[in-house]
Amino acid sequence: RLRPLFDARARSAAFDPSMLPSSGTLTVEADRAAIQRIEDDVREIYVQRAVLEQKLRVEANRRLRKCNLAEKQVSCAHMHLLQEAFADERFARQVSVLRLDGNLIGEAGAAALMRGIVCSSATDSLTTLSLARNPRLGVAGVRHVACGLMDPRCHVVTLVLSDCGLDTEAIAPLEEAIPASGHLENLDLANNRIDDRGCERLLLACGGVDDPVVNLKVDGNQLSAEILGLATRAHAAIELGHRQSVRPSPAGAAEIDSPPNVRAPAGPAAVARPSGGLEEAAY
Repeated sequence: RLRPLFDARARSAAFDPSMLPSSGTLTVEADRAAIQRIEDDVREIYVQRAVLEQKLRVEANRRLRKCNLAEKQVSCAHMHLLQEAFADERFARQVSVLRLDGNLIGEAGAAALMRGIVCSSATDSLTTLSLARNPRLGVAGVRHVACGLMDPRCHVVTLVLSDCGLDTEAIAPLEEAIPASGHLENLDLANNRIDDRGCERLLLACGGVDDPVVNLKVDGNQLSAEILGLATRAHAAIELGHRQSVRPSPAGAAEIDSPPNVRAPAGPAAVARPSGGLEEAAY
């Protein structure tokens, strides 16, 4: 029988072999299905508990702005649990950082996340979304994320897609979404499998090397020293722009210029977009 899931003495689930359809012969397909159902049930309870714990922590501390669900085995099947939590408007408006690093989110999960949570009028405070180390995301998942970025209800400023195993195919949807996003300022694509050509396209979408509007992080990809140099140069331009935007006023107070990352509407010359661009999702 299953031991209590959260018993401190029981760090893993266990079951009696006699409960299996074939009385313990694990080579029978029916047994494998039974074990899979047990695993799915345990994982559902584990994720449900993790979501509830984060919700209670945020509600108990009005200053806490982060919902941290990193490495909680969250998959596409569990997005409904997250959507239920964010249906609470008070909770949704308090969270500004959503961390889903190191999970099992794929295409369907990315679609549900962007449609049901990120692109919601209740989550206008959500400015940081981290999906790092989600190897199942793939190009299809990135496409849903990119469509969400173009939704006017999306307020994501910092997007983290590092360590997701993404190659240059994933660039096309981002290439179109970056200049169309009204808020994106930081994009982390470190430690993927992007090549030189893909990085060049990303840099162009982010506004170029000398006057970028989006800070792009691409270290740890399959890049030449020349392209890494261009990315470093673009990052330095962003940093210089931030430093110059705040200077002492005669009275000694901080005088803040217009933010350097306020972008003009993207025109035909702003970015070389692929033919047959993204279909805008009705988020």
